[in-house]
Amino acid sequence: MLKGLIFDIIFLSISFGIYFSYHLFLMITVKRTPLNTVIGRNHYFRRTWVDIMIEGKKDILAVQTLRNMVMSSTLLASTSITLVVLIINILVSQTLTTVLDKIRIIGAHNNDILIYKAFILIVVFLFSFLNFASSIRYVTHLAFLLNVAPTHKECTKEYCYKTLLNGSNHYTVGVRSFYFSMTIILWFFDPLFLLLGTLIIVYWLYIGDISHYIIPSKEKVKKSKSKNSNNNNNNSFDEENTIGELSPIELEKVKK
Repeated sequence: MLKGLIFDIIFLSISFGIYFSYHLFLMITVKRTPLNTVIGRNHYFRRTWVDIMIEGKKDILAVQTLRNMVMSSTLLASTSITLVVLIINILVSQTLTTVLDKIRIIGAHNNDILIYKAFILIVVFLFSFLNFASSIRYVTHLAFLLNVAPTHKECTKEYCYKTLLNGSNHYTVGVRSFYFSMTIILWFFDPLFLLLGTLIIVYWLYIGDISHYIIPSKEKVKKSKSKNSNNNNNNSFDEENTIGELSPIELEKVKK
């Protein structure tokens, strides 16, 4: 049992390390070159959306868009809680552990550590639920703010954008927690499946976050290799970092 438990601990640590290392790399990439990532581009276009909704006074379109986002978050939040209840029911089932152990390769017996696996999975689902609930909170507030912003200067576009950004970020974190829960479920069978599932999920996320399958290579910002154009590079780098924080109207003013 001790030997199998060591494999479980090692593979779980490696899986957590791989998953969080990828997201650390993604955060750094979003900070340095936002246009090279889907998250950075979405942040930029969300600011554009806020400008259009406020300046164009498109109240109905704004409410419909936010309603769709709330419905999606509500569905995933409900799913998280439902899965938590399902996991608790599984814990009282003795026949399931024997079925899972038939596929076991190098890990410990589920009779010994099933409770710990289930606890980690429940924590992941609860963390996911918390993020979806927070996303619903911010988006609900934004529905009121967009209607107030055109008539009250105290309700600025920046405040509306930050509210939308917080709601979107919580939604993204909740979805990615959901993804990681799939690898934890594979851990119920064997730690090898946990590691394999983590690698597949990370590659899947990379395709959707950075790869040329989503962002065409010609649209990605490339750093110049010429040493004689350091000043131009610094200006481009500063503008690229600022692009995620300026609206298209403000960006045009800066360029002029």
